[in-house]
Amino acid sequence: ELTLSNVSNGLVAFKVKTTAPKNYLVRPSAGTIAAGATEKVQIIMQPRKDTSLDSASDRFLVRAASTTSTQPLSKSEWDAKAKHELQELKLTVQFADHEQTITRDTDVQQRRRQYEEMQAYGAQVEQDV
Repeated sequence: ELTLSNVSNGLVAFKVKTTAPKNYLVRPSAGTIAAGATEKVQIIMQPRKDTSLDSASDRFLVRAASTTSTQPLSKSEWDAKAKHELQELKLTVQFADHEQTITRDTDVQQRRRQYEEMQAYGAQVEQDV
């Protein structure tokens, strides 16, 4: 999930592009954001035949520009924007190590159990006093 925030005083149009459109579903891929508002963009990796996660070349481009319309900008409107009117951010895809993720989840579960045990022990001590 990608959260876009409009910190300006006017409407901002955005567009999210990827170098691998068959690999990712981006919703919404374009729209407008009111002043002071945020928009959550879902990025969902599509199932792959190739089980390797070698996507070092996969990138996203987030473009933003001020606008007066609440409708997403068309391709021709984006093309008409001068370079100085655009803000662009390039993001490179990186995958977390699956084993590290599992280890972190296990650590969190273990800490949660330890916390619950400490809470139960504290409650028992209070009853004994």
